[in-house]
Amino acid sequence: MLYSILATRDAVVKGVMIGVLVFCALALVIALCVGAKKGVRRVSWLGVTWLFTGLLFCLLHKFIGGWLAGILSPLTQKIPLADSVKAFAPSLVLASACLLIGMLVHGIMALVLRPKRKYVRKEADVFTKDDDWVEYDDEAEDYDDYEKYASRKLVQKSGYAKPSLMGRVFGSLTCMINCAMVLATVILFTLFVLQATPFRDTTFASLFSIGAVNAVVAFTKNYALDFLMLGIAISFLLKGRKNGFIETIRAIVIYLGGIALVVFCFYIPFSKLCHAPSEGGIWLFHKIVGATVYAVQGMAGKYAPIVGGIFAGLGMSIVAILAMVLLNLVFKGLIYVKDSWKPFRVIDGVFAVLLYFVIALAVCLLFWAVFTLFTHFGLLHTVFFTEKTTLAGGFFEICQTYFEPLIQMAEQYLAGLFAKFGA
Repeated sequence: MLYSILATRDAVVKGVMIGVLVFCALALVIALCVGAKKGVRRVSWLGVTWLFTGLLFCLLHKFIGGWLAGILSPLTQKIPLADSVKAFAPSLVLASACLLIGMLVHGIMALVLRPKRKYVRKEADVFTKDDDWVEYDDEAEDYDDYEKYASRKLVQKSGYAKPSLMGRVFGSLTCMINCAMVLATVILFTLFVLQATPFRDTTFASLFSIGAVNAVVAFTKNYALDFLMLGIAISFLLKGRKNGFIETIRAIVIYLGGIALVVFCFYIPFSKLCHAPSEGGIWLFHKIVGATVYAVQGMAGKYAPIVGGIFAGLGMSIVAILAMVLLNLVFKGLIYVKDSWKPFRVIDGVFAVLLYFVIALAVCLLFWAVFTLFTHFGLLHTVFFTEKTTLAGGFFEICQTYFEPLIQMAEQYLAGLFAKFGA
């Protein structure tokens, strides 16, 4: 019976492995076809930029990592931070430099190869001919058939022709690299997580008995996790380069800020903010909510505070939405100025990259904070990094240093809270 169960489990694991290989092969074939159809100018370059940045980081860390750590060591010692953060500083600086180089190379290649559509302002007079094919000009007495465009924009396109043979070849290669990077990341990270769970020696024992799988896991611990962190960062940086700083701030303020403002407007009538100023409230909110409650007093009766609060919140929400509409117009004006003035576009791009770099750092820290949470509760074994995994290992060490105590405090607080209610 036991042998039958083990044999079935091994067969399922083997079937899953074959299915994954078939899926990867099919995905690569599809990527090859898509790249050949679009050409290198029109396919995404994310995977290539990611691979270039990761290889550059590994090479620079191997050759100048120790030298950079020696230079930064006297500086980091003066910063009042944990030792894990100080040890992580050289890898973070090196990764930032590699990301910057990757973005510069990507930007230059995009400037040279990407299809372009430029609107050129042109002064031109357009003449039409009459029935006798006589053109009207400025001296003509009859202007019925004469049109004049004092200023108009003409579209100039470049790079929109059908891709050449070499363009299709490099497009296929680029698209396959993009696909391979994503597939490799998913597979390697899945194996990495599985080997850190208790299922490694039970359910997936047959999988990890294969030498090639263990070699892949060792490679993941050495390099792939750093590649994953760089992939997250480069994805956000390219997104920031595309969106721009002003457009990103506009989206955050208008959408997230608008939702928060509407929720706050409905919160005000039922909070202390609508109380009299002598009771700690705000005069304006007190007057608005008080007037609304008084207006519905005759209709709502004893429910006037609730009905009046809802109407007050609705009215303030409408005002808030109108204010957001006006603010959105201001942002649109800034975007128009940015698009029409090249230095402004450069400044906007620089601030966008800085903003999305901070967001990428936050996402990487959140990623390893989840791992810290799982390891704390025993869902994962301790995640072992080799000395080569300096970037991902640094993020994890920071989470262990700063996030682990917060987990312990929250655990103690919840335990005390449950004990209080249980008593």
